[in-house]
Amino acid sequence: MATIIKVDGTKEEISPKEGNKFSLQELQEAVEGYIALVSINDEPDKVLVVDEEGLLTQKESNVEASILTGKMIVGQVLVADRSQIN
Repeated sequence: MATIIKVDGTKEEISPKEGNKFSLQELQEAVEGYIALVSINDEPDKVLVVDEEGLLTQKESNVEASILTGKMIVGQVLVADRSQIN
């Protein structure tokens, strides 16, 4: 199970459609763009999947995701176990 965190702070639980790992297409759909991985403070087994071009396209700030990473994060993100990412 993984969690999408939207810019308004709401969350949605999702699972990979097939097997235990998300496909690239699923990750891109979750963040609405090309993906980049960001480490989460104090949680080495988790990763934040973000829109790689979010800052360039001026997506809204994601306050909750920014707190998790200590970095400015924008747009919708996916929090997942590292083992769920190919």
